[in-house]
Order: sequence, then structure tokens, then C-alpha cells
Amino acid sequence: MAQELGMTVSPGFLYPAGPSTPPGFQGWLDEPSLPIQSGMCASDQVQVWDAISSRDQRIAQLEDALRAADHQHAGEVARLKAELLDANDKLTRVNKERAYFMDHLGAAKANITKLEEEVRNAEVSAKKKVHAARTLPQHGPRDAGLLRQPKLIQLLDESGIPLIQERDKDRLFEGRQF
Repeated sequence: MAQELGMTVSPGFLYPAGPSTPPGFQGWLDEPSLPIQSGMCASDQVQVWDAISSRDQRIAQLEDALRAADHQHAGEVARLKAELLDANDKLTRVNKERAYFMDHLGAAKANITKLEEEVRNAEVSAKKKVHAARTLPQHGPRDAGLLRQPKLIQLLDESGIPLIQERDKDRLFEGRQF
């Protein structure tokens, strides 16, 4: 069986208790020579070497899987870092837009306050005009006369017509009968 696997066996291998130590297998697992344990039969020795070979293959598979996992992990870390940078960029843009919006919102609130003050002033002015329009029929002629009187006095003075004083009114109408 050992010869079927491509190994060379010394004549003392079949007799483990022989006079000399067997030189070992040649060409097994890229090793130039692997010593054979004395006291083991050939089938046990082949099973040991099969176990060692399968263990080494399993180690190689696990190392390959570990390298693949490391490569996948590195790719995942790179992807997550890129997503994080993208999210940070988006957050920065959103914060800038929010600040811009808040500035405009503050300006709009100030403008609204100014407009509300103008509306209040316009309402007060309108109320005064309505009040004046309601009270003008009651006090209109008197107020209008008071407003026109200085002009009338000035025109009469310029024309040379003497003004009638209150004390002169009685004398003017003394002799007349109505």
C-alpha cells in the first residue's frame, strides 16, 4: 500500500523490531524524508500519515478561508468607511441647508413682525379716519370754519375791508328792526 502511494519503503519497515531503524518514506508531503516510528505496523503508519495529511489540508483550507474572510472583511470595512464618509458629506450638506433655512426663517420672522406693526399702525389710522368721518357731521361746520377763518381774515385784511369786531356788532344793528 505504501508503494501504491508512491513511497519507498526499506526492507526493515516490514519488521519494526528489526536490527536497524528504517530510513522512512520518501516524497511524502514535499518532505524529503519522514521517519517511521518503530513499533508501528504499516497500516497504522499510513493512517497516521493520512491523518497528518488531512490535518494539513484542513489547515490549508482554513488558512485560505481566513485569507478570504480577511479580504472580505477589508472590503466590507472599506465599503463602510466610504458609506460613513458619504453620510458625513450628506450631514454637512443638510446642516448647511438647515443653517441657510434658519437664517431665512429668522429674516422672515423679522419681516412678519415689521409687517404686523405696519398693519397695526394702518388699523389705528383707519380707526381714526372712521372716527373722524363719524364725528365730522357733528363738528364739521365749526371745525371747517375754524380752519377757514385765518384765510378769510388774511383776505379781508389784504382787501382793506374793515373787520367787524364783536363789540361793533351791537352798534351795527342798533337802529334797525327786523
